Amino acid sequence: MGGKTAIRQIALLAIQGMQRGAIIVLRKLYRSMESAFPEACAKRGDLPNEPKFENDIRFAIRDAKDPGLIKHTGTRGVWQRT
Repeated sequence: MGGKTAIRQIALLAIQGMQRGAIIVLRKLYRSMESAFPEACAKRGDLPNEPKFENDIRFAIRDAKDPGLIKHTGTRGVWQRT
């Protein structure tokens, strides 16, 4: 398998659309994506330790971090839009 999933792409677009300086809490991002797209998240299924859509969102965080769209605040699971 490979490539970007729809959840990953939507999460990246959501991050890109945030105002500079906005704080991104990973748990809140998980819940907002799950409530906005319940069918897509359920369709992804589960890994042994977590739902796959959460893994997709973490990859979107990486996709945003690499070009410098976000930076880690030093607190676990909290990022800031730059």
